[in-house]
Amino acid sequence: INADLVIVLNPDGQSVASTLGSLSVKARGALKDLIAGDPDGDILQLYRLIDGRPYQLVLAPVLAPEPIGWTAMGFALDDGVAADMSRLLGVDVSFVAGGEAEPAYVATSVNRQERRPFVAISSAPNATPFIITAGNDKILTWSDPIRSANGHLTLVLQRSLTSALRPYNDVRDSMFAIGALLLAVASVLAILLARSTTKPIEELTKAAERLEAGDYSVEVPP
Repeated sequence: INADLVIVLNPDGQSVASTLGSLSVKARGALKDLIAGDPDGDILQLYRLIDGRPYQLVLAPVLAPEPIGWTAMGFALDDGVAADMSRLLGVDVSFVAGGEAEPAYVATSVNRQERRPFVAISSAPNATPFIITAGNDKILTWSDPIRSANGHLTLVLQRSLTSALRPYNDVRDSMFAIGALLLAVASVLAILLARSTTKPIEELTKAAERLEAGDYSVEVPP
């Protein structure tokens, strides 16, 4: 089923085997508490942090036909999932996880050389757009917590204002260029029209001046 993590637990919630090799005491205790908190043996679907990494976790009882254990299958919220969501949504997607005393784990669709600061996200208002400055760019950011029982997990959606406004800036620049071209053409036509209109008047004025000076041989233009 392409799970990134599989953990087998005994009926008491003790870890028997794991694809991670070894689990921390904290992770084993959290899984044991989950099993103990589900006396009906229902399938559990939830988000959990396991050793600092976020997973979409599914716990199902192993029946034969009585419960003989549990299987926990985890699907990592990693860069691949963030990239898939980014292609669907058209914005950059990130998952920021970690407790208050732990370093943040970030899975994101943003290129590694362009990774943006996530320091301001922890103190930002939830479900309210805000701006993060990254170099010369401003990043419109929206964050919302994902419900997780054992740590902070936040979904972050981001879009560069520079790239978002680029199509509008291109249209604006095209309109300025077209307007400037039309103004230049109109100016040239106005000059040519003015010259063609004033030339007969100039010739008539010159003829009148010569007649006034006594030169009656001048030919007055029709």
